[in-house]
Amino acid sequence: MEMLENMKFNDHFKEIPVLESKRLILRPFGYDDIEPYMAFFTDRKVQQYLGSILIPKSREDAQRWIDNLNGRCLKSKLVFTWCIEWKDSGEVIGRCDLGGFIRKSMAEISYYLSRAMWNQGIMTEALKLVLDFGFQDLNLHRIQACVLPQNIASLHLLEKLGFQQEGLLRQYDYGNEFHDVLMLSILANPMQNDEIA
Repeated sequence: MEMLENMKFNDHFKEIPVLESKRLILRPFGYDDIEPYMAFFTDRKVQQYLGSILIPKSREDAQRWIDNLNGRCLKSKLVFTWCIEWKDSGEVIGRCDLGGFIRKSMAEISYYLSRAMWNQGIMTEALKLVLDFGFQDLNLHRIQACVLPQNIASLHLLEKLGFQQEGLLRQYDYGNEFHDVLMLSILANPMQNDEIA
Protein backbone atom coordinates (compact mmCIF):
# COMPACT_ATOMS: atom_id res chain seq x y z
CA MET A 1 0.00 0.00 0.00
CA GLU A 2 2.78 2.48 0.96
CA MET A 3 4.59 1.78 -2.33
CA LEU A 4 1.47 2.68 -4.33
CA GLU A 5 1.06 5.94 -2.37
CA ASN A 6 4.72 6.84 -3.01
CA MET A 7 4.31 6.19 -6.73
CA LYS A 8 1.24 8.43 -6.83
CA PHE A 9 3.14 11.27 -5.14
CA ASN A 10 6.20 10.94 -7.40
CA ASP A 11 4.08 10.77 -10.55
CA HIS A 12 3.08 14.39 -10.03
CA PHE A 13 6.66 15.52 -10.70
CA LYS A 14 6.65 14.46 -14.37
CA GLU A 15 5.54 17.99 -15.28
CA ILE A 16 4.64 21.20 -13.50
CA PRO A 17 0.84 21.25 -13.64
CA VAL A 18 -1.07 24.21 -15.00
CA LEU A 19 -3.59 25.49 -12.45
CA GLU A 20 -6.38 27.83 -13.50
CA SER A 21 -8.93 30.05 -11.76
CA LYS A 22 -11.33 32.72 -12.93
CA ARG A 23 -8.62 35.38 -13.37
CA LEU A 24 -5.33 33.50 -13.18
CA ILE A 25 -3.20 30.81 -14.78
CA LEU A 26 -0.41 29.25 -12.72
CA ARG A 27 2.10 27.60 -15.04
CA PRO A 28 5.82 26.80 -15.38
CA PHE A 29 8.21 29.70 -16.04
CA GLY A 30 9.58 30.08 -19.57
CA TYR A 31 12.40 32.19 -20.99
CA ASP A 32 9.94 34.81 -22.29
CA ASP A 33 8.86 35.45 -18.69
CA ILE A 34 12.30 36.65 -17.59
CA GLU A 35 11.99 40.36 -18.45
CA PRO A 36 8.46 40.94 -17.09
CA TYR A 37 9.28 38.88 -14.00
CA MET A 38 12.45 40.84 -13.25
CA ALA A 39 10.60 44.13 -13.84
CA PHE A 40 8.38 43.60 -10.79
CA PHE A 41 10.67 41.31 -8.79
CA THR A 42 13.43 43.94 -8.50
CA ASP A 43 10.94 46.38 -6.92
CA ARG A 44 12.23 47.03 -3.38
CA LYS A 45 8.69 46.91 -1.99
CA VAL A 46 8.21 43.42 -3.46
CA GLN A 47 11.56 42.27 -2.03
CA GLN A 48 11.01 43.92 1.35
CA TYR A 49 10.13 40.69 3.19
CA LEU A 50 11.89 38.10 1.04
CA GLY A 51 15.30 37.97 2.70
CA SER A 52 18.46 37.69 0.58
CA ILE A 53 17.59 36.36 -2.89
CA LEU A 54 19.91 35.97 -5.87
CA ILE A 55 18.93 38.22 -8.78
CA PRO A 56 20.11 37.16 -12.27
CA LYS A 57 22.41 39.81 -13.76
CA SER A 58 22.27 38.78 -17.43
CA ARG A 59 19.91 37.00 -19.78
CA GLU A 60 22.17 33.92 -19.70
CA ASP A 61 22.06 33.92 -15.88
CA ALA A 62 18.29 34.28 -16.05
CA GLN A 63 17.92 31.36 -18.46
CA ARG A 64 19.99 29.16 -16.15
CA TRP A 65 17.85 30.38 -13.28
CA ILE A 66 14.63 29.39 -15.13
CA ASP A 67 16.12 25.97 -15.96
CA ASN A 68 16.99 25.53 -12.29
CA LEU A 69 13.49 26.53 -11.16
CA ASN A 70 11.87 23.95 -13.41
CA GLY A 71 14.56 21.33 -12.76
CA ARG A 72 14.03 21.50 -9.00
CA CYS A 73 10.60 20.05 -9.66
CA LEU A 74 11.08 17.73 -12.62
CA LYS A 75 14.54 16.32 -11.82
CA SER A 76 15.07 16.81 -8.10
CA LYS A 77 11.42 16.57 -6.95
CA LEU A 78 12.10 19.36 -4.44
CA VAL A 79 9.59 22.10 -5.21
CA PHE A 80 6.83 23.15 -7.61
CA THR A 81 7.35 26.72 -8.84
CA TRP A 82 4.56 28.48 -10.69
CA CYS A 83 4.54 31.69 -12.68
CA ILE A 84 1.32 33.60 -11.97
CA GLU A 85 -0.17 34.92 -15.20
CA TRP A 86 -3.08 37.34 -15.51
CA LYS A 87 -5.43 35.37 -17.72
CA ASP A 88 -6.94 38.24 -19.74
CA SER A 89 -3.66 39.84 -20.79
CA GLY A 90 -1.05 37.09 -20.35
CA GLU A 91 0.91 39.44 -18.05
CA VAL A 92 3.38 37.85 -15.63
CA ILE A 93 2.40 39.15 -12.19
CA GLY A 94 3.83 36.83 -9.54
CA ARG A 95 5.17 33.53 -8.32
CA CYS A 96 4.12 30.69 -5.98
CA ASP A 97 6.24 27.81 -4.64
CA LEU A 98 5.22 24.60 -2.90
CA GLY A 99 8.14 22.49 -1.68
CA GLY A 100 10.37 21.38 1.14
CA PHE A 101 8.49 18.11 1.23
CA ILE A 102 8.81 16.01 4.38
CA ARG A 103 7.79 12.33 4.23
CA LYS A 104 5.55 13.14 1.25
CA SER A 105 2.98 14.50 3.70
CA MET A 106 4.11 18.04 4.56
CA ALA A 107 5.27 21.03 2.52
CA GLU A 108 5.91 24.77 2.73
CA ILE A 109 4.35 27.49 0.62
CA SER A 110 5.86 30.82 -0.45
CA TYR A 111 4.71 33.54 -2.82
CA TYR A 112 5.08 37.10 -4.05
CA LEU A 113 3.20 39.43 -6.36
CA SER A 114 3.79 42.52 -8.50
CA ARG A 115 3.08 45.65 -6.45
CA ALA A 116 0.65 46.86 -9.14
CA MET A 117 -1.54 43.83 -8.31
CA TRP A 118 -1.65 44.17 -4.52
CA ASN A 119 -4.97 44.43 -2.64
CA GLN A 120 -7.09 42.84 -5.38
CA GLY A 121 -7.52 39.35 -3.90
CA ILE A 122 -5.15 37.91 -6.50
CA MET A 123 -2.83 36.06 -4.15
CA THR A 124 -5.80 34.63 -2.24
CA GLU A 125 -7.03 33.22 -5.56
CA ALA A 126 -3.60 31.86 -6.49
CA LEU A 127 -2.93 30.24 -3.12
CA LYS A 128 -6.33 28.52 -3.14
CA LEU A 129 -5.23 26.78 -6.35
CA VAL A 130 -1.91 25.73 -4.80
CA LEU A 131 -3.54 24.53 -1.57
CA ASP A 132 -6.09 22.48 -3.52
CA PHE A 133 -3.27 20.90 -5.54
CA GLY A 134 -1.30 20.15 -2.38
CA PHE A 135 -4.15 18.60 -0.45
CA GLN A 136 -6.16 16.96 -3.23
CA ASP A 137 -3.53 15.91 -5.77
CA LEU A 138 -0.45 15.38 -3.60
CA ASN A 139 -2.53 14.19 -0.64
CA LEU A 140 -0.52 16.32 1.78
CA HIS A 141 -1.48 16.35 5.46
CA ARG A 142 -0.01 19.76 6.32
CA ILE A 143 1.09 22.92 4.48
CA GLN A 144 3.05 25.56 6.36
CA ALA A 145 4.39 29.06 5.77
CA CYS A 146 7.09 31.16 7.43
CA VAL A 147 6.42 34.89 7.58
CA LEU A 148 8.35 37.81 9.04
CA PRO A 149 6.29 39.23 11.94
CA GLN A 150 6.30 42.70 10.38
CA ASN A 151 4.72 41.39 7.16
CA ILE A 152 1.18 42.10 8.33
CA ALA A 153 -0.41 41.79 4.86
CA SER A 154 0.96 38.26 4.41
CA LEU A 155 -0.18 37.23 7.89
CA HIS A 156 -3.71 38.48 7.15
CA LEU A 157 -3.71 36.66 3.80
CA LEU A 158 -2.75 33.32 5.35
CA GLU A 159 -5.21 33.66 8.21
CA LYS A 160 -7.96 34.46 5.72
CA LEU A 161 -7.14 31.16 3.98
CA GLY A 162 -7.42 29.24 7.26
CA PHE A 163 -3.78 29.10 8.38
CA GLN A 164 -3.19 29.13 12.13
CA GLN A 165 -0.20 30.73 13.86
CA GLU A 166 1.90 28.18 15.74
CA GLY A 167 4.69 30.27 17.19
CA LEU A 168 7.87 32.23 16.65
CA LEU A 169 10.98 30.55 15.21
CA ARG A 170 14.00 32.45 16.52
CA GLN A 171 16.80 33.32 14.08
CA TYR A 172 15.47 30.97 11.40
CA ASP A 173 17.15 30.64 7.99
CA TYR A 174 14.99 32.88 5.81
CA GLY A 175 16.26 33.68 2.31
CA ASN A 176 19.86 32.87 3.30
CA GLU A 177 19.65 35.26 6.26
CA PHE A 178 18.66 34.65 9.87
CA HIS A 179 15.46 36.27 11.10
CA ASP A 180 12.79 35.66 13.70
CA VAL A 181 9.81 34.33 11.74
CA LEU A 182 6.27 33.26 12.53
CA MET A 183 5.26 29.72 11.60
CA LEU A 184 1.71 29.20 10.34
CA SER A 185 0.07 26.04 9.04
CA ILE A 186 -3.12 24.62 7.61
CA LEU A 187 -4.11 20.95 7.78
CA ALA A 188 -5.92 18.85 5.21
CA ASN A 189 -8.69 18.01 7.70
CA PRO A 190 -10.77 21.18 8.35
CA MET A 191 -11.88 19.81 11.75
CA GLN A 192 -8.25 19.67 12.89
CA ASN A 193 -7.72 23.28 11.78
CA ASP A 194 -10.63 24.32 13.99
CA GLU A 195 -9.16 22.48 16.97
CA ILE A 196 -5.96 24.59 16.78
CA ALA A 197 -7.83 27.92 16.80
